[in-house]
Amino acid sequence: MDDWKASDTLPTIRVNYPCCFSIARASSRLLPLWCLLLFVSNFSVNVHADKIRICTEAWEGYSAKDGTGIYHELWNKIYKANGVKVEVSYHSYSICEDKLFLKGDHDFDAFVGGSAKDDSSNTTIDPKMAIGFDIISVIFMKGTPVSEPFNYKVDLLNKAVGWRRGYALGEYAVLNFPMDTEEVVSIRTALQKLRIGTMEFFLDYEPDLKEALSTLSSRDKYDTRYGAIKGDANYLVFKNNETGKRLADIWDVEMKKLKDSGELKAMFQKFGDASFND
Repeated sequence: MDDWKASDTLPTIRVNYPCCFSIARASSRLLPLWCLLLFVSNFSVNVHADKIRICTEAWEGYSAKDGTGIYHELWNKIYKANGVKVEVSYHSYSICEDKLFLKGDHDFDAFVGGSAKDDSSNTTIDPKMAIGFDIISVIFMKGTPVSEPFNYKVDLLNKAVGWRRGYALGEYAVLNFPMDTEEVVSIRTALQKLRIGTMEFFLDYEPDLKEALSTLSSRDKYDTRYGAIKGDANYLVFKNNETGKRLADIWDVEMKKLKDSGELKAMFQKFGDASFND
């Protein structure tokens, strides 16, 4: 009974016991008692998940160590409210990724912010519902001609565009079009390049751009489009085992409920995140 799937309620069970369902299809008589007992016993074994052990980096506004942030609120609504204990451990992103991707660590059931697509060892799975998206902002010099509203596919096409080294924004599917790209070591370096004209647009995250601009006396010379690009999806990545699959199904069911009700959008907007605005 490994292949139960999410629906619009908590996970329902699709049981592969041909004997039971063959009997049910063949006649209108009650199922044999032994068959019903087999169904019930396997139901209790396979749907029960009493806790989830999550590895995450401590991100302010998302997964802070004091238990505040969007992700903590999601885990409480999705798991804790359904009787699943939530245990959170804080490590760097790379350590969490390494523990689940490379080592197959059995101390955790899931980690935050990656994708199983990056896992060549096939030890993890992605749920259907993302935990969020990379929301990218753009800064450029005032007077630079751009579309209104800003259209990154038009405005960045064949332009000199930069981002910070290690961010690998060029790997995003949404940015898979011709640009003259450059990586820089810091936002300050990018702002200097914008000012002298060797870079036309710089991509980064809203909080970091706002912080960098707040220290400049010349900040009024720059223009910004915050949240202009919705990048790749990030997931709560689960272990590729029976527990991981059950927890992923619960995640998908409850996330869909939150999304369909509009509560998910409101939760993220409360923390200034536009991941589910559309």
